[in-house]
Amino acid sequence: MEQKILKNEISIQELTAFINESKEEFLISIELGGEADINAKEEPIQG
Repeated sequence: MEQKILKNEISIQELTAFINESKEEFLISIELGGEADINAKEEPIQG
């Protein structure tokens, strides 16, 4: 990906798709992190 950007061979559509994909993955990771926090609060560690 970096090579394409450096050579300036990437289209706006490709760049937009890449950004949207990254944003979706970012939002999913936030959501999963939030679920993990909720689970941690609901389930005390057995020790």
